[in-house]
Amino acid sequence: MEAGASAQKEESEAGGRGAWKTAQTRELPVLAEGGATVVPFLLTYRCASTVKVVATLTGPGVQETRTLDTAFPCAE
Repeated sequence: MEAGASAQKEESEAGGRGAWKTAQTRELPVLAEGGATVVPFLLTYRCASTVKVVATLTGPGVQETRTLDTAFPCAE
């Protein structure tokens, strides 16, 4: 599995936050139950109001990518 997250530089009333990008590749167990496949993973990040997360699952006969546009807010 490959997973990555990134956010652009942003300014707010609380101050500025720099752009960041993180990525990881690792082998993970796939848990299938009731027709749904769940792939648990942890990804380090910094808080940002707009974050793009991309996860790619590969394996024998598998090539699937999912993209999520979300926010990782800070506790302020």
